[in-house]
Amino acid sequence: MQRRPTRPALRARIGPNAFIGLYTSIGDHTTIRNTETENTIIMQGTHIDSGRRITDTLKGQNVTPLNHEHLPKGHKLILGDKFTDTL
Repeated sequence: MQRRPTRPALRARIGPNAFIGLYTSIGDHTTIRNTETENTIIMQGTHIDSGRRITDTLKGQNVTPLNHEHLPKGHKLILGDKFTDTL
């Protein structure tokens, strides 16, 4: 798999306090706040506000990860469509 530079969707809402690193693809109608992410595919309808760094991850459509204070700062996840998880 060849890695490519970041590609945000036109209707994505990024920020505040969001960092989108290299090799990240962001789908339509996506919101990313208070989160760092790189080398990640975030599909349409996903909303992330975790206060965490998310790397090497595939997030399916309509995913909402929830914040959890006691986990480490790096997460590797594969989440299916319409899934809600706790980070």
